[in-house]
Amino acid sequence: VILAAGYLLKLSFERGWISPLARCIGGALAGAGVGVLGWRLHQKGTRTYGAALIGLGAAIIYLAVWAATRLYEFLPPTPAIAALALVSVGLAGIAWVIGIEALATVAALGAFFAPIVVGSEAGSVNLLLLYLAAMGAALGWVAQARHWRITMAVVALSYFGVAGPIAFNRADPVLLYLYAILGGAAGLYVGLREGWFETRFLAFSGGWVLLGIADDRATAHWPTLLGGILLTVPVWWRALTSDGVWPPRGRFGETLYFYLSPLLLGGALHQVAPELFDRHEGLIPLLIAIPYLVLGVLQRRR
Repeated sequence: VILAAGYLLKLSFERGWISPLARCIGGALAGAGVGVLGWRLHQKGTRTYGAALIGLGAAIIYLAVWAATRLYEFLPPTPAIAALALVSVGLAGIAWVIGIEALATVAALGAFFAPIVVGSEAGSVNLLLLYLAAMGAALGWVAQARHWRITMAVVALSYFGVAGPIAFNRADPVLLYLYAILGGAAGLYVGLREGWFETRFLAFSGGWVLLGIADDRATAHWPTLLGGILLTVPVWWRALTSDGVWPPRGRFGETLYFYLSPLLLGGALHQVAPELFDRHEGLIPLLIAIPYLVLGVLQRRR
């Protein structure tokens, strides 16, 4: 049906049946109608087919907005991204209410890939980061509250991968710091709490990589150290609330970050005052050891 809707838009364009504006508005209304029909069927007990129609309706609306922006070019990129984000958030809300993870995953894909679908000219890099942060916060909250693993993995992968290295290198360092810290710490917390190895890996690696990119472009290096500490807080929290830091029953992936974080924190600490720490080579391990010593004493760990 999605392919049929796309071909209908293309055919109406070639034959000149109706104006581009009427085509796109009609496509959006048709998508909304299919979604409403799916909701009614879902309420009457046809859960799988009803949910599929809801997702279908959202896809048709996506297609209409894309056509209005890329094919006919009468809808500016920024309102187009806002419209796609609104559809995605609405679809995530419906997924929350009816408890269908597949709809939430579709909503996450639509929200994060909207800038790619609309085009690279859709605003500045800083606005793109703000948009991705807002979508990550909204959709990530739904995924963690519902314990939806696949949706959370899609959110984490998109959060750290959609903007790309070029966009990250052009963004304002302060905004990039906030983006890395909030996304990395939140994803690492959820991944450790739920035992989702893909989410915690993406959040840990993505957060530290973005901190490194921001550090290369910043004039002061203390924000990198602060960001590293905030990224390590979920790891320390997990160490305080779990049975042991050495992996029980072979769960090495869960405790790996406990042993990697001191090395990364040491590197971030060295950047703050390299001359001082070069003169006193034992000072960095001493400072980094303090919180781990506290954890060991509080939990009486070896």
